[in-house]
Amino acid sequence: MNDAEVIRKVVAILTELSTWTGSPGADQDPPADGMKLVGEIVDEFMVAEAEIPDGASPQEIATIAATALTPGVARAFGAFARAFHDLAQEHDRHNPAVTSADILRRLALEADAETDD
Repeated sequence: MNDAEVIRKVVAILTELSTWTGSPGADQDPPADGMKLVGEIVDEFMVAEAEIPDGASPQEIATIAATALTPGVARAFGAFARAFHDLAQEHDRHNPAVTSADILRRLALEADAETDD
């Protein structure tokens, strides 16, 4: 999968997510067909091949698997970061009163409050 395809997949996930969170009953579980789409896209990111030698210990197998999966995860993470950055810049350009940094700080505080409960 090339970089453009990775970005398209990330946009598809974010677009699907926006339909869940922007709809009535958004606190409910996402629809099954939406989860299926996200699952299929994540599967594409996680495609990896690795050779497990005979007699490999569980730790060795875990290390081999992690090493094989890292490039796909890193590409997906980078694409999500790029998409966020582009969205944040666009948001800040049109709504400087509430910047993306302000929103991130609020999210961090909310996460801290949830952890304290």
